Amino acid sequence: MGLGLFWKPRGPSSSQHLGQVKRDLELGGPSRKGIGHTGTLDPFAEGWLLVGWGEGTKLLSALQKLDKIYEAEILLGASSETLDNTASLEAWPLEIAPQPEALESFLKTKIGKQMQIPPLFSAKKVEGVRAYELARKKQDVELKACEIELKSAQHLSLVKAEKNLWKWTVRLHVSSGTYIRAFARDWAKELFGYEACLSGLKRTGIGQFLKETQEFVVFKTADELTAFYPAESLKFNQTGALEAAWIPSAERWRYFNADPLSFS
Repeated sequence: MGLGLFWKPRGPSSSQHLGQVKRDLELGGPSRKGIGHTGTLDPFAEGWLLVGWGEGTKLLSALQKLDKIYEAEILLGASSETLDNTASLEAWPLEIAPQPEALESFLKTKIGKQMQIPPLFSAKKVEGVRAYELARKKQDVELKACEIELKSAQHLSLVKAEKNLWKWTVRLHVSSGTYIRAFARDWAKELFGYEACLSGLKRTGIGQFLKETQEFVVFKTADELTAFYPAESLKFNQTGALEAAWIPSAERWRYFNADPLSFS
């Protein structure tokens, strides 16, 4: 039982990847029982999933709001209904010649708190139904803007992929609940008058943890956990075992039946 970070490859959904994680941990049993994660990644994306199993699942609800760091590849010159390249691309009806300096300057103006409308193809619920389910049925979907924060934005590269298609790669440090596909939609429309989409997305950091790629990282000691988890939100007993975690959404402590960092 415990808590760890596991690298989801491009292709499977986050839920599907939990099945593989459970096999890697040799936990046995049904794929979803006794294991969970925070911060869903779209199937086309790759990167870190924060996973808890056994008693470690009790830590997850208190970790929902951790910041995330992404490397995003924005495809300038085309868009799609899903705002990624898993759907048919629709080319823009104009020639563009983006300049790195202009894009870098633009990013600096976007730092800070702001309101963002989630993508139609998202897991946001509308009267109890996922927005993507309504969008697939071509039903009208109206999503409310949510406050998010872009804490930092770094221009990494701009490469011409083919005629009038450019791949703009950026590194973004964002608050929980931010949709990177919405940035592609909104920024391109502001810069060029048309929505763009993502051709790649990689989550490289959660909270204080930042690493480009690794198969998995399991937290095995209290020191490792408190470096990642807000120390004031953890309660240890006299023997040093983890006793409880503070759940902000419920404003209460959640106590453990056993030490979630013990693998025995």
